[in-house]
Amino acid sequence: MTTRMLDEWSSLATGAERNIPMLYLGPQAMGLNKAGKDGNAALWKFQEEIAEPAKQRHSDVLGLWNLTIQANSKDGERYGQNVALVEAMMVINWLSKLETS
Repeated sequence: MTTRMLDEWSSLATGAERNIPMLYLGPQAMGLNKAGKDGNAALWKFQEEIAEPAKQRHSDVLGLWNLTIQANSKDGERYGQNVALVEAMMVINWLSKLETS
């Protein structure tokens, strides 16, 4: 399903006949209370498996798993303002490296 989504986004970008940069944000780790036995291992595996197909479709990949695996989250979904700020800074840094047209 994810590769179909990547295909759709890629076709939209190429159909626009412009150089549209694409950034794929990988999944965040789940908190220990929510991840269950193999939840984080499955997310890590998914992130690793989807990185190459995303790159083949001319998308840059930003994995968020390493950022969030040690973050404090009671419910496994809400990491708070500090993690959101770092994620935003990572995207801004990616945007600043893009060529302007």
